[in-house]
Amino acid sequence: MDIKRFIGPDMRTALRMVREQLGPDAVILSNRRVAGGIEITAGDGVDFGVAAAMPEPAAAPAPVAAPAPRLRAERPDDLRAMPQSRTPGPSAAPASEAEFLAVRGELRELRLMMEQQLGRLGGDRSGWGPGIEGSAWRQLTRAGLPNDVVRVIVSALDAGVEEAAMPDVLAGMLANAIPEAGDVVGRGGVIAAVGPTGAGKTTTLCKLAVRHVLEHGPDSIVLASADSARLGGADMLRAVARLLEVPFIAAADGERIEDLLERAGEPRLLLLDTPGLSRRRPADAQRLVELAAAGVHSLLVLPANAQLSWMDSAVNDYRAARPVAAVVTKLDETVSLGEALGVLLREGLPLAYLTDGPDIPEDIRVGSAAEFARMALALAEAGESQAMPSARSAVVSGNAARIA
Repeated sequence: MDIKRFIGPDMRTALRMVREQLGPDAVILSNRRVAGGIEITAGDGVDFGVAAAMPEPAAAPAPVAAPAPRLRAERPDDLRAMPQSRTPGPSAAPASEAEFLAVRGELRELRLMMEQQLGRLGGDRSGWGPGIEGSAWRQLTRAGLPNDVVRVIVSALDAGVEEAAMPDVLAGMLANAIPEAGDVVGRGGVIAAVGPTGAGKTTTLCKLAVRHVLEHGPDSIVLASADSARLGGADMLRAVARLLEVPFIAAADGERIEDLLERAGEPRLLLLDTPGLSRRRPADAQRLVELAAAGVHSLLVLPANAQLSWMDSAVNDYRAARPVAAVVTKLDETVSLGEALGVLLREGLPLAYLTDGPDIPEDIRVGSAAEFARMALALAEAGESQAMPSARSAVVSGNAARIA
């Protein structure tokens, strides 16, 4: 049997090539879509008639094998490679090439989607299943917590919890797992705000400075900025220091942290602003090490509206500064708090302050783990209830479009 491979831009062209080169008795062995179009493997069909022509032993005649399906001369564009049913019945009209390819593509996409979903749920106890554990998993996932954190919480859940009490139980478990730093600034010392550019470091320090002066007066605080590279980086903190009538010190180009602190003297409280640094740059990595070596208590500032991967990267970037606690900012600009909550749980990083607006100093408060956990779950519940009507509308609109 002479077997050849044919590639055409579409099924019709490929079949015509088969017929022209192998004749109307050609046998289709396989077909598939390739980069250049449709690939068909076919043979001339000579060997398929041999079995039928050979005599069988007289004592035990065996049924002749059915010949393989062939291309008929009168329909060169018909797909005859599919096995035919031996049971008599009504014959269905053959699907067009476009319909066949469309269905196959949709099935492939459906399979890929199911494999991805099953892969995400693989190894998760009860995952999205029924029961208390499934309900807890859904609530925590809706809140935005990463799967590894959710898995630990669900595995520690008491199986006897009632569904109505689930939000309070989960909030309590989350709150117990998050350490609280309390009012770090109130204890005095050298406090630095560290974090990526745009996280809210300078605004946070301004709020803390005004809050401290209102409670303790202006005599025991100094404001300082190590942001000498960014144009106007120290201007906001300098303006606040002028309004509060407290000393302000700006770092010179290339000045070490120890030299800056020596110039500041020994106030009861020194609030230090820093530029957005990165451990990937040698100079920035050295500055982070200087902060830790100088005994500076760093507060890692994380915006609640950032993605989980962004926060994970920030934690890794600023690990060399040895932050003592975290400040979660921009609570008013996010629809999910689970990402920030998950980062604190993963790192065991204490919560120091929460900020939820631009007003100084009203929009900052000492962080409460219980409040933070309840906010995360409540925000997820509110977001789901608001999204459900729009989701229903989308489904109805889609069905109406199909009907039309």
